[in-house]
Amino acid sequence: MKRLGTILAGAILALSAARAYAGEDGGAFAPGEQATYKVQFLGIPAGDAKISVEPETQQNGAKVWPIVTEAKSARTLFFFKVRDRFVTLWDNLHHRSVGSELYASEGSYHWQQQIQFDHSTNSAVVSKQVMGSPVEQTTMEVPKGSFDVAAAAFALRNRSLEVGHHYELPLFTGAKSFTLRADVLGREVLNTAIGRREVLRIRAQTEFSGKLQSKRDIIVFLTADSAHVPVRFEAEFLIGRIIANITGYQGGTTLASASGARANHG
Repeated sequence: MKRLGTILAGAILALSAARAYAGEDGGAFAPGEQATYKVQFLGIPAGDAKISVEPETQQNGAKVWPIVTEAKSARTLFFFKVRDRFVTLWDNLHHRSVGSELYASEGSYHWQQQIQFDHSTNSAVVSKQVMGSPVEQTTMEVPKGSFDVAAAAFALRNRSLEVGHHYELPLFTGAKSFTLRADVLGREVLNTAIGRREVLRIRAQTEFSGKLQSKRDIIVFLTADSAHVPVRFEAEFLIGRIIANITGYQGGTTLASASGARANHG
């Protein structure tokens, strides 16, 4: 049953990981932003997730916005509790991640992983620990400009996405590196929990292995406005079909101020 935790964390990280590079208008996200999601596995409610951009703080010698992804199993799965928390440390000045922290509690299995990027040497220090075991630390070479999973998603979201365009981002999971490839397929309208929205349909290709290996390309729907909010995620992994739908959204402080200014001038 440990794979349920992988399902919840993987689905929401891939959803959030469909995002970063600040846009010309200052970026698609800002501290104070929060989005919530319902996750289904094989058509059955599997859990909830929340993605939030926290206030600026100092980490690893840089000012960062912690982007926090939290996933938990549905109450109906009382026999197997999942509580996963992933934090990416977003350096908004340089539009990159300086590190990440993963804390996983899946049934009786507890483990954590930390990544610290050194962009000056294109390397990353990875620390892993399973509860009851010593910390394992390795230093790995990574492609220039590498992102962790969630940061890669925020980077794509901040780009000026155009129908028919192709985007690529270097991604490092803590175990392997690969290129996240995304194509904007078109525009359509979806009825969502936050209203009827025009969205961009994006096909994402990843190289996840194991249970999160994709049988088909991942499809992500982002709002067609400047915020590029992820509202729906569809994927078919080896373990089964995953769907995540947005249930609530609150814009960040920068976005809220910009929206207010536009309204006042309208």
